[in-house]
Amino acid sequence: ALSTAGALYSFGAGVYGCLGHGDDANQLMPKCIEALSAVRAVHASVGMASSLVVDDTGGVHSFGLGKKGVLGHGDKTDKHTPTRIDALEGVRIVRACAGDGVSLLSDAAGGVHVTGSDGRFLGSRGVSTVNARVGVAGLSGVHVVDAALSGDYA
Repeated sequence: ALSTAGALYSFGAGVYGCLGHGDDANQLMPKCIEALSAVRAVHASVGMASSLVVDDTGGVHSFGLGKKGVLGHGDKTDKHTPTRIDALEGVRIVRACAGDGVSLLSDAAGGVHVTGSDGRFLGSRGVSTVNARVGVAGLSGVHVVDAALSGDYA
């Protein structure tokens, strides 16, 4: 749940740290994600066991299950608290879509970026182990305003 002030609350199953509270604990009631208190969240997306948050500067913070490099940090490590994706420095992200093993990120210039090894299903030319952002080649020259993701298709 995202408040008008930009605070983000999460609740439910806390596996792999996907709630962003620093642990794997389940939350029966909404709890503010304290690690994001210094930023103003404007958009959030949750996947099977990972979460993405876009802040008002266009930065993206990811947390949860890191399989297949889905979190965009150049590794496959789980993150139990929101961690800013350094590979996106200088790119203003406006929307994020978290999936199972892959994430899509739409930027202010109309570009789409993918993280995770399942990028081979999303136009990144057969790349099988993508651990940081990769532009989607099939959308070169297309101004994208939003993207959606489910399973292995977008």
